[in-house]
Amino acid sequence: MDNKKNSLHIGRLITAILFLLVIMFYFIILWMNSPKIILEIKSSVKNSFIENVDQDFENGKLNDEVIEDRTIATKTSFSEKLGNIFSKTESVINDSIPGKLSLIDWNGLTQRLLLKRMIPEPNDNNTVYKMDNGQLTYTYPDIGVRIAHKNFTVLNRYLKSVGTKLLYVQAPYKVNQDNNELPYGLEDYPNKNADKLLEGLQKLNIDFIDFREVFSNNFLDYKKLFYNTDHHWTTETAFFAYQYLLDYIEKNYGFQYNKQTYNGANYNQLTLKQSFIGSLANRVGKWYAGIDDFTFIYPKFKTKLTYMKYDANGSLYLVRNGTFEESVFYPERMDNPDTPLAYRDNCYLGGNPDLGRIINHKVHKGKILFVQDSFGKPIASFMALNFHEVDIIDLRYFTESYLMDFIKDETIPYDYVVILYNPSALKRSTYYRQFRFYDYE
Repeated sequence: MDNKKNSLHIGRLITAILFLLVIMFYFIILWMNSPKIILEIKSSVKNSFIENVDQDFENGKLNDEVIEDRTIATKTSFSEKLGNIFSKTESVINDSIPGKLSLIDWNGLTQRLLLKRMIPEPNDNNTVYKMDNGQLTYTYPDIGVRIAHKNFTVLNRYLKSVGTKLLYVQAPYKVNQDNNELPYGLEDYPNKNADKLLEGLQKLNIDFIDFREVFSNNFLDYKKLFYNTDHHWTTETAFFAYQYLLDYIEKNYGFQYNKQTYNGANYNQLTLKQSFIGSLANRVGKWYAGIDDFTFIYPKFKTKLTYMKYDANGSLYLVRNGTFEESVFYPERMDNPDTPLAYRDNCYLGGNPDLGRIINHKVHKGKILFVQDSFGKPIASFMALNFHEVDIIDLRYFTESYLMDFIKDETIPYDYVVILYNPSALKRSTYYRQFRFYDYE
């Protein structure tokens, strides 16, 4: 017993010494660079009080055309100016440190040395947890799902009346529902919330796919399905999900498609090693989180698509015409392959569109609507290779109309409506937007 206590004390002493060394090293570097930092902070503060913000959308060619030019001029309040000053001050300090290591990275290193498995944020939804397997995740509290079931009931009734198939796709949560690896004492509520949602859909006879169960039956290593530093499934996992979904629609609804779009051998797969910093790593730094590989998947076969993006009010502002790589895929996310970068996953759709429409000029049938969160970006992109029209709507951002009104306004009814969410949709900050399909007030 005494030996165990001594070992524990020694471990804590070593951790404390390492922590002090890191802090000393950090402040030594700041001191060595202090004259430059002070001058640059003064310049930054001065500029913050005299600058106006002007943002312009650039004009481009037809395959990357901005429909309307906009200039946004804002008067900045004192509090906003003060926030800008602090932001720029940190930026100046970071840029003055050799290697441009951010304060977030230093804090993350400290937390790692202290063996911390939770890095709190003012917003609990953004608190980062390190699981037993070393991966990072968010977690969310318990929530009731009665409102979601009510909305599904009304939506399904209408879609049946116009001959449209409704399918709910449950994307997975990073915590395996069969093996809770969250820090001790934390309940796996996101999976429990998803279970409650699916139990209700089953009672309502609404079709669904539960990819948590699919992956459990097809993959032995659940950890490899996700990025270490991000909450999303990897591109390879998303491609498997796309294949499964396409096969499911064929077998259950009789949809016919060209089999070359299914075969993974017909796609380029380019992996950039140690190149991706996920959303969780952005909060805690790469010294705490690590860095991920990222694989870009895009077709080898000929494609001809038009991708249109609309803002939250339904106004068209961007059109991209051409091949898959010139329309829905953004190849510039492959730039700087040796540099770890965030948002490489925005290579699909250029991020989360409020409202998007993809027209496949080589396919002349099939119309499908994806109501989705960010897990759907690669899925909708790949599905566009099989349908004449793929529409995408993100209810977190689209405010022009309710989902049912949007669907009713379509001249040609959808063949399929697919609602694809991961369990984080069942958190209070987004639940009442993502599962509100009609105006019931």
